[in-house]
Amino acid sequence: MKKIFLIMIIVVLFLFPSCEEIPNSNSTIESEHSMLNEFCIDDYQEEIQIFHCDKTTEPVKNEFDAEKIAEEIWLDYSGQEILQEKPFVVFYDKANNAWLVQSTLPEDLLGGSAYIIIKGISGEILAVWREK
Repeated sequence: MKKIFLIMIIVVLFLFPSCEEIPNSNSTIESEHSMLNEFCIDDYQEEIQIFHCDKTTEPVKNEFDAEKIAEEIWLDYSGQEILQEKPFVVFYDKANNAWLVQSTLPEDLLGGSAYIIIKGISGEILAVWREK
């Protein structure tokens, strides 16, 4: 009986190591389906001014919407080439409800990654650009 009780305690401790939330030093936030990297839109004001876009799309509810919208916009700008730059990396600015999506350039391709910043609530495309 004592062995069974001891095993149950070990199982409970293993499954629920702590009820306390431990602060995370990484700059990620938990979204509905995964961990997202954070970004601060204030750090991209120059890109927003230089590479401003006048397009608006539907509101962005999650990282999957952000990725889908980015792909659609990039297809308009770059064509099918952008599909070689997956996976896309999604960042979120919680304070400003803004999304930054970045393409991943394969090592064998020359050029730079594509970027897009989307305002979450309005769906406004704030900037679209590519590094050189």
